[in-house]
Amino acid sequence: MRCLRIFIWMVILLLPALHPASTAEAQYRHNTLLSDRYIHYPVENEDCTVCHDLHFPKAQGQVSADVPDLCFQCHKDPTEGKNQVHAPVKEGRCFNCHYPHSAPYKSLLKADPKKLCAGCHTDKENGQHGAARFEGECQQCHDPHASNSEGLLKAMSLDKCDVCHQEIGQGAYTHSALKEFGCLECHNPHSSPPEPTTRCDECHDDMGSEANVHPALEEGCDFCHDPHSSSNGNQLRDQMPEICVQCHDDMASGRHGRADVGSNCVRCHDPHSTPGKGLLKLTALSAPCASCHVDIIKTKNQHTPVKNTQCQRCHNPHSPDPSDTLGCLDCHTTIMDARYHHPPAENACDNCHNTHGSDFENHLIEPTPALCLECHPERSGGSHGSVVLGEECSRCHDPHSSLQPKLLTIVKEAATCGTCHQTQRAGNVVHPPILESDCDECHDPHSDPPVETVSCLNCHDGLLAGSFRHEAAEDDCSNCHETHSGQVAKMLKEPFPLLCIACHDDKEGGRHGSTVLSTQCGGCHEPHSGSRRKMLKVLDDSSCPDCHTDKKASPHTHTALEEYPCRHCHNPHEEPPVMPPLECRTCHANIADRGAAHGSPSFGKCLECHDPHGSESSKLLKQASGGPEGDCLECHKDMKRDIEVARHTHEPVADEDCSLCHTNHGGEPPFTVERFDQSKNVPFQPEAYALCFQCHSSSMVEEKYTETETGFRLKRFNLHNLHVVRDSERGFSCRICHSPHASRQARLINMEVPLSSAYSLKIEYRQTENGGQCMTNCHSLKEYSR
Repeated sequence: MRCLRIFIWMVILLLPALHPASTAEAQYRHNTLLSDRYIHYPVENEDCTVCHDLHFPKAQGQVSADVPDLCFQCHKDPTEGKNQVHAPVKEGRCFNCHYPHSAPYKSLLKADPKKLCAGCHTDKENGQHGAARFEGECQQCHDPHASNSEGLLKAMSLDKCDVCHQEIGQGAYTHSALKEFGCLECHNPHSSPPEPTTRCDECHDDMGSEANVHPALEEGCDFCHDPHSSSNGNQLRDQMPEICVQCHDDMASGRHGRADVGSNCVRCHDPHSTPGKGLLKLTALSAPCASCHVDIIKTKNQHTPVKNTQCQRCHNPHSPDPSDTLGCLDCHTTIMDARYHHPPAENACDNCHNTHGSDFENHLIEPTPALCLECHPERSGGSHGSVVLGEECSRCHDPHSSLQPKLLTIVKEAATCGTCHQTQRAGNVVHPPILESDCDECHDPHSDPPVETVSCLNCHDGLLAGSFRHEAAEDDCSNCHETHSGQVAKMLKEPFPLLCIACHDDKEGGRHGSTVLSTQCGGCHEPHSGSRRKMLKVLDDSSCPDCHTDKKASPHTHTALEEYPCRHCHNPHEEPPVMPPLECRTCHANIADRGAAHGSPSFGKCLECHDPHGSESSKLLKQASGGPEGDCLECHKDMKRDIEVARHTHEPVADEDCSLCHTNHGGEPPFTVERFDQSKNVPFQPEAYALCFQCHSSSMVEEKYTETETGFRLKRFNLHNLHVVRDSERGFSCRICHSPHASRQARLINMEVPLSSAYSLKIEYRQTENGGQCMTNCHSLKEYSR
């Protein structure tokens, strides 16, 4: 390499002597070989002999071969396999565009590529395609040497503009000219910007030919249309009707229903030009609706306005809703008044009804229950008998609105079910789910038949946990228990001992009668399962204290137990095994002779409240730790449940002092300490409310206007006076609105009060900061504020 450098410099030094006339020029030329940014690879590597032969030159410049063959010694022939060759390349004039040694531009170009091409193609200089003019070179689209495409295009044809313009033509709807003929049908590829060379009306010459022309058409077709493609039909820039609303914003809240739901404004209007005003396709606004809506009059059961040809009664041609500008509720005023709404009815009536008419009753889209099953398909497997037999779901549910959850037509499930299954709550003892109106706790209300969906053991899960099991309980709980209600405690089918003797008839004579024959066999036996043989609770029948160890353990013991042995009252082997309750009267005659007696004493069941042996109470009450209320609620279980679920409790009940209002052993029904009239409508007399007026001032009822006596008033107007006094014949008793014990609603307001065997008063009450709101099936929502 060093020798080569010495050789080059010797040549440079000798050249003036060999050619004196060109010495200055030659020296300048050689000195500038390495002066530009981009240098030819052989020059950069100081290997001039790659191209030059100083001893045997074959061309001017002492090159070793003619151009382009000289260039092709290193560079692959770009014309190979190409049928379109750039003229300078074809004629071997590489140096027209390239310097052989160094150049200021990439690829040894003599000039800026943006201007180099324009040196020959002068007609393109002032209108280059944007990609070449602003972003790069003509090479963006053209190959500078050779191509198989006309015009030396890099792409396979003149129409492959999408090499750069990839977004063009990607929509679902493409302009037919672009699809069939290509970009050059409308565009000059060298103009900047590439404006269309063809006007739209040269093909679409009929668009604006009528008397009334859409102003948007005068702005240009591309005001509404994308000239290439769009995701919307007819290459619209936006969907119908949104594109129209951009200009016609006064129609945004009032356009014909068909357009509003995403069809086309052009169903009625021509978007370009028409003979009629408003660009209507028809010549007048009064053209019959039936010209389009021909199916409306064909139904069997027509909506009254349709039948009377009064479409305008419900419709406005530009209504904001595809159905009515006069809402259905303007005529059907009460169907959505209740608290709970059917979502389809709340959303739109036409979810279920054909608003013009149908072949089914009440203009339904489908007959029931098929219509209901479209939204509630899970009910299709086994509809409740009444429905599956062809009756309607509306037998139990209101299809529009209801005061009850699940749109039930009557209060809660049990009441609804009771319209058909009237006997299920007839017993004295009702299964808690039935009592709490939760039939679906155990039943699927839509199955046919509505069999139990859960086993009894789902709630009573510990009953069969013992090693020894009662066969009757293991087989089926209904062997011994009624499943809904019964006349006997725990819904037993028969009272003890009859129930047990039905199977265990060998015990009918009476062994250890103290528990077997008089009260419960369960005194010694577990009724479901146990850990001992025969499900015995104790190992044997030894003396009473061995089993009954608790009889003397209480702080207060029955005097008879202290003074006499157990046998004084009991015979462990005879019937009855315990002393008959009526025998209590022999000592406590003063209690038994008080006239009309409380239920338990009246039947001689003193032991329902009292423990005959001992208790924590001096009165031997069974639930002394809970106060008097604890005793009462042992029998009044329905009241106990009401109190447990209530949010608001009457103060005496909260204080567990039933005796504040009730007598314990006797008195006049309803065994209250003061008069409490049971009637629903009571002519107002203070004596009729003596019980209430023990604690509450009578003036809260008697004064028609007050600011202090009651909070139930409208300003000064006393609403208690309005309800209770009213007039001499129709005054409401306190118990109509208020529960004397507990309620889920504030102010002890009842949720439901039976007024007769066929009618109940339902009350919905909400307390507000300065008053309240009340709605009943006697009156609509009322509000009062103090």
